[in-house]
Amino acid sequence: MTNLIDLDRALADFLEDGPNTAPEAPVVAALAHARTSPRRPDLIGWLRPDVMAPPSWRVFGLRPSLVLAGIALVVASLGVAVIGSRQPTVVPPGPSPTTLPSIAPTNAPFARQITMLVTAGQPYPIDVTDTTGDLVNAVSTQPGEGRSVGDGVHITSDPADRSALIVMWGGVPCESSGALRVDERTSTMTVESQACAGDTFPLDRIVRLTFRSEVSAAAWSGTVRVVGQPGASSPADSSLAPDTTHLELASTADSTVSIDIVDQSGHLAGAVSGPATASPSVEFVSASNVDPTTVRLVWPGSICDTVHRLTIAADFGLTVDRPNCQLGLDARERSVILTFDRAVDANALDTGLFSGRPGSGMPTWSLTGRDSAGGRYDLGIDDASASVINVAALDSSAVAGPSDRFRLDQAGQAVIELVWIGPGCATPPRLSIDATGSRWRLAAGTCDPAAPDVVRRISLKFDGSRSIDTIDFQQVAAGA
Repeated sequence: MTNLIDLDRALADFLEDGPNTAPEAPVVAALAHARTSPRRPDLIGWLRPDVMAPPSWRVFGLRPSLVLAGIALVVASLGVAVIGSRQPTVVPPGPSPTTLPSIAPTNAPFARQITMLVTAGQPYPIDVTDTTGDLVNAVSTQPGEGRSVGDGVHITSDPADRSALIVMWGGVPCESSGALRVDERTSTMTVESQACAGDTFPLDRIVRLTFRSEVSAAAWSGTVRVVGQPGASSPADSSLAPDTTHLELASTADSTVSIDIVDQSGHLAGAVSGPATASPSVEFVSASNVDPTTVRLVWPGSICDTVHRLTIAADFGLTVDRPNCQLGLDARERSVILTFDRAVDANALDTGLFSGRPGSGMPTWSLTGRDSAGGRYDLGIDDASASVINVAALDSSAVAGPSDRFRLDQAGQAVIELVWIGPGCATPPRLSIDATGSRWRLAAGTCDPAAPDVVRRISLKFDGSRSIDTIDFQQVAAGA
């Protein structure tokens, strides 16, 4: 601070020695120029600060220029905000929400054909059906060698899935078809196993069934019914409904083959037989278009299935029914050509082939045999008791004719032989067994009463013990 004080004193002493006023001539000239030279107005001069004046005019302690600059900045910010608010809102892209259709569970009855896996013989198809739709899947699993289960159906739980059951039963290598009927209402299963000729050493059959919810194997039981036996179908009933057409099919055997066509669609315009061949080209019933309004229906058969019933449903579903007999022996291909009054897509049709189905209008069983004179006869059996599991035609020349036109012989605990006498021209005979299995009626048919009598002999095997003492047997007139 001492150096600054010394400097101020030195300057003050110097200025005291110099002049204290400006020269007079320059001052006079400057004043004269100011009076004679006009000055342009300064429109914003009020905004210009007086650099010589003390800082006496401020807003909140700030200079006006700074205030104006702040106001301009605020206005500019508001303008940007207003302009920006008028621009469309941009939403960054993202995954579009997907609306999934609601799937309502359907409990339509289950019906599927699956292929049985075997250790001997050929894999073969079986029809699996249920009653409520609780069954959702069925698949055959590969069995081991031999047979590990006894008679009947063995049902166990699948340890890997509480909603699945393992169903096992015994079979034989010559089988070529079958069925598994599942009834959830009674917790029972029925296996329909085909009777056949050939290798008969026992083997396991295994099917895994999956249900909609948990099931307990302990609540279920099952039985095996042997169906199908060598024989020939009897002709269909002669009394046909107005919507039924009777058609003779082409045949390569020595027997007549026919089909009754029941049209529930109201659109059948005509039907003719297709060609008969000895080598079936299909394994199951198959439909194909000949042209937009004509459908060819083909199915495999054998010389024993000589009578059929084709039902055309209202939705054009096609179902072929026939009696039980030994299919696959002397194979034949059956076919019929159907013409409709409108276009029909054969690929969209539901088709089915059934043997011995109750309520189909067909005999439950059929067989062909030779009488004591060597003549052929075709017997149809209507078994309302569903207790017959096998039938066979026996040598009629080896027994004496019964004295009272018929005779029942006990050939085993569950086997009964029937022998009867009738005119050789009285064909085809028809045997009916009522729901109790104890009332039998044989309609032998009518023909020339002067024709010589012949002896006919058959055997019937049942699913349980059956005594001839419990059977009420009568021969009745045809149609009775």
